[in-house]
Amino acid sequence: QELIEYDYDLLEAHRGLLATYHALGESAKGVERYEREVKERPASPTARYALGLAYTYLDPPRVDAAIDEVTLAIQVNAQLVYPHMTLGWLYEQKERAEPGKGYLERAADEYQIALALNDETTNPQTEADIELNLGNAHYLLGNYDSASRYYSERASSGLPFEHAETEAIFAQRFGDTAFRVGKFDEAKLWLSRAYELAQE
Repeated sequence: QELIEYDYDLLEAHRGLLATYHALGESAKGVERYEREVKERPASPTARYALGLAYTYLDPPRVDAAIDEVTLAIQVNAQLVYPHMTLGWLYEQKERAEPGKGYLERAADEYQIALALNDETTNPQTEADIELNLGNAHYLLGNYDSASRYYSERASSGLPFEHAETEAIFAQRFGDTAFRVGKFDEAKLWLSRAYELAQE
């Protein structure tokens, strides 16, 4: 809250606040807060993005409403990394609900934009997160050469995964991808790692 008062446009602060609301089981309060703020600041990409993100914390997420708000944020300022990341995630949710309508391709496009905008030097974790998202999107699309490249970059970051399940899925998909593109030693390494994680 203090960070937001100091610099309203610091997206990380709004993301942290919404994660806190969610951890406390108060995601609806986050929505109420940012619906008020959008009324007060209708042209603010920060307020629009935060409201869109708040909708994703609801159960079930309000995906279409979130897409509308995040898209408005991007229309006002297309140079922000997090809105493109979030829009990519939202398109992935649309793909699950309505498969085969091109949402996964749109997700990959948004992640690609986010990667181009992100400063790896100052935001290495964000870079690693986007690389993982891109790897997953291309894996699901069957673009195994691209998936292999992004998974390799994610592995090279050396950064830990937030959840063990995420790492296990990454290792399994990276191993499968490596096998499909003929990198058999790499496939063995990562499939073995996936098996180890599954046993933990």
